[in-house]
Amino acid sequence: MKTLVYGTFCFPCLFGENHTKLRNIQNRSNPSCYQGCFTYIFMLVYGIFLGNIFAVFLQANPALTSLIGNACSNISIGLYAGNNRKDIREFAELDKNCDDCLIHTFCSPCAICEETIALNKYQTTNNYDLLIQESPPSVPEMTK
Repeated sequence: MKTLVYGTFCFPCLFGENHTKLRNIQNRSNPSCYQGCFTYIFMLVYGIFLGNIFAVFLQANPALTSLIGNACSNISIGLYAGNNRKDIREFAELDKNCDDCLIHTFCSPCAICEETIALNKYQTTNNYDLLIQESPPSVPEMTK
């Protein structure tokens, strides 16, 4: 239930956490969820911006401008987050019912929640600690 609430109200943050978990599974150090979160938000805003410029170029009315902006935003999110979902599929059990890009284009928050559940299941079944544990450096002893 926690995942669904989190994914509904702050899905870019949940995407960032999934992105970090995936990079750690792939042994690519990524200690922070900010990279995935901000990239997701950037793609969201960039799609709206690009769609609105395209609509202005077409001299569309405000309702159509909004529709084109949202469509471009959903497509850019679908392309970006769909590739992340393909990488998650290599490790976690995700059904291949539809194209990953289409799932994120039409219902990205649902896809992100599904990915979170699959990554958490992978973590528990494989006893995989998704946080990189590093020991602190040893302190040399001072001698006279």
